[in-house]
Amino acid sequence: MTTAHWQELYDSLVVKNHIGDPHPLPTDEDCDRFEQESGLRLPSSYRAFIKVFGPGVFGCSLEITAPMSCNERWDLAEANRGYQMSPTEWGRVVPAKADLGSRLFFFGCEEEQDPLAWDPQDVRDAEGSEYAIYRLTLDDLEFVAASFRELVDAKCEQMFAPDPKWDEAELGPQRLFWKGSA
Repeated sequence: MTTAHWQELYDSLVVKNHIGDPHPLPTDEDCDRFEQESGLRLPSSYRAFIKVFGPGVFGCSLEITAPMSCNERWDLAEANRGYQMSPTEWGRVVPAKADLGSRLFFFGCEEEQDPLAWDPQDVRDAEGSEYAIYRLTLDDLEFVAASFRELVDAKCEQMFAPDPKWDEAELGPQRLFWKGSA
């Protein structure tokens, strides 16, 4: 997805600032520096997304971090470090998938509890560096999407589907992006 497509999606949402001033948008230089330091080539759909949205919470439940954040909560490298485990720990958490767990790169979470990660060895689109995405639950690693765009598309289906149970007066806007704070 191009930056223009992400901008169109961004413009269709209610955008609110998380507590404090909004985080500055990552630049190409920030992304390039992150790739050099981490050794991970960022998926092109993610890279285009964060240049428009920045870090924050998409659709009230999909938290997305960004490279070179000035706030640890929203920093991609910090998110990854926070969820990393040794191969032995992975063996205790998800014994059948310990090899998978030990190679994941974490970039966000769902519902404030389930970390999301790319598998850089499971490349689904080599040109765009799109990797399979997994969710870590209490006792499993579940495949979620074949790309970052697919992950966001699935969230958009939820956000844009009419939900007669959604009470905006009580819950706020359904189509919402909370910008991460600086």
